[in-house]
Amino acid sequence: MRFSSTIVLLLLFAYSGYSQSILNNLKSDEEKGNDLYESHHYDEAILHYLNVVEKEPDNTAIKLQIAVCYNLLDDWKTSRDWFSAVEEVDSVVITQNYAFQYGDVLHHLGKFEEAKLWYLKAKSALSDTTTVSRRLRSISTLEEYYKDSTRYYVAELPFNTDAPEFSPLLYQGGLIFPSYASHQRKKIPTLQK
Repeated sequence: MRFSSTIVLLLLFAYSGYSQSILNNLKSDEEKGNDLYESHHYDEAILHYLNVVEKEPDNTAIKLQIAVCYNLLDDWKTSRDWFSAVEEVDSVVITQNYAFQYGDVLHHLGKFEEAKLWYLKAKSALSDTTTVSRRLRSISTLEEYYKDSTRYYVAELPFNTDAPEFSPLLYQGGLIFPSYASHQRKKIPTLQK
């Protein structure tokens, strides 16, 4: 009896996994892309979204999703190209979060005046404008940043590790340099006060 119930359970699990696979294959590329996007697999989502654009070249909603995915992957030039393609056809569809994302892309690419316009569009449409206001403030104070940069001298320190390093921290009157490389601590010289 126990053996037969185990077999029945195994068959049910196998069937449910198989049916899930079949259901997943029935999903459209857009649905697959959306699922991958929600799971933060932006690179894979792009592939499915590109399949949709191939079939529906005028689908601006999918083009915007592709632009956002590239932005989240820090590929700002490609993201800008997708946003620009939508903007050329119909800039009205770039609203709210898309306007903010487009502003971010342009901000990263150093196109501050264009970014400012998209941030302003996003600010007028979004309910929480704190982040947008910070971005706008950073653009408006750029000249101050450049003025102050002439007051400081930046030099590379004579020690580095092969691992990712972080910002130095003040610690007991000295500096520490956090790093992922515990095995490379011997390479970092002791800093004198």
